[in-house]
Amino acid sequence: GAGTLRAEAFYEGRPVGEAETVTAGDSAVLSIKLSERHLWEIGQGRLYDLVLTFGEDRVKSYFGLRSVALDGYRFLLNGKSVFQRTILDQGFYPDGIYTAPSDEQLEADIDRSMALGFNGARLHQKIFEERFLYHCDRKGYIVWGEFPSWGLEDNKSDTIYALLPEWLEEIARDFNHPAIIGWCPFNETDDDQFSDLVRTVYRVTKAVDPTRPVIDTSGYVHVETDIFDVHDYEQNPETFREHYARFEKEGVITYAHSGAQEYPKGAPVFVSEFGGMTLAKGEKVWGYSRLNDEEQFYRNYEALVNVMLDNPCIMGFCYKPGRVCYGAAGVQDKYSLNVEAVTDIDTLELPIANLIHVMNRDPQIGQLVRQDMRDLHDIDIQWQIATKTKNGEERYKWFLKEYAPIVGIVTQKDIASFLGLRAQSLSRIKTTMEKKQKS
Repeated sequence: GAGTLRAEAFYEGRPVGEAETVTAGDSAVLSIKLSERHLWEIGQGRLYDLVLTFGEDRVKSYFGLRSVALDGYRFLLNGKSVFQRTILDQGFYPDGIYTAPSDEQLEADIDRSMALGFNGARLHQKIFEERFLYHCDRKGYIVWGEFPSWGLEDNKSDTIYALLPEWLEEIARDFNHPAIIGWCPFNETDDDQFSDLVRTVYRVTKAVDPTRPVIDTSGYVHVETDIFDVHDYEQNPETFREHYARFEKEGVITYAHSGAQEYPKGAPVFVSEFGGMTLAKGEKVWGYSRLNDEEQFYRNYEALVNVMLDNPCIMGFCYKPGRVCYGAAGVQDKYSLNVEAVTDIDTLELPIANLIHVMNRDPQIGQLVRQDMRDLHDIDIQWQIATKTKNGEERYKWFLKEYAPIVGIVTQKDIASFLGLRAQSLSRIKTTMEKKQKS
């Protein structure tokens, strides 16, 4: 109905502005002239309280004042250059999977990250809780809003019907959070992607929210983007430095995926995934490198970070931690794997079975082999790819050795459920796992 909409702004309890308008529609626009200006900054949320009144209804909210922009190679917050020191946050909790056990745990994740020297996070492959974003707003913690795109068929045009409506809902829901400083709808799309899908989602995102930078697809393969980000898991600091040594003078980056995409000269660069080191200490863990010595871990981390801090053309980084593989110990106790037996066509089929299961449970491993298995629904074809791919036998034996003990026994039912394969095809898979004890 018709009525007067009134908005009142407060800062630390003090009234700092108000405005009102008469409306009879579903929406209204108000502009509040503030008597005090307090900017939202890194580590300082400085939020204003907002009270909206319409008739007898009264709603409380908040807002923050900040601007974001790109200037050459730099990311600007409120007109000042800010180097993004972010961490890859996948929002996972061992006792709740993707549900935090408490509000305190949501806040604690941010506090731990900031205590380690990070000023923000990529909110990776998950639409995070609004409560989490509230704590980010309050603490001055910058974040990238992303979409859980893993498993979407990015090589097909009609994928847009599944993705775009939900992506737009996320942007609408989270648009007013000052902590969100950018959007990224896709992650690690291969060179066989349907490029117009990625381009369309990027352009729609820019149209809906022209106030924030947008990365079309994190890591690779870029189609149209505001920021050229890369995923570089080189573990040797000197080799890592060589990847960017020619960047400042020649605009050339040489890293794992540089052959699949061309760097647009002058674009800001964000090393949005690196590291992945694990401090093992006897636990069953996952990482791109496993270090047992704590001091060596710190030295490697510092050396990798300094490569990016020393390069004026890099606007930020996002560190990916290694992780503990929960529940692996019980599997390891019950089963052993005879890796040396994987020497011929029969026993080498086992990695296929394990990898199918791993792809379902671990997106990072799945990405490495997804291009080999896309749209394949027959074990025979999968076997041909496994053996004929360059270094295929060595690759799959390595995967088998590293991940089969973690994944554990893989049943035919598991594989059938994931790939929808015929039962007669599954019978061709031979297993070399031996029980250490009878169940």
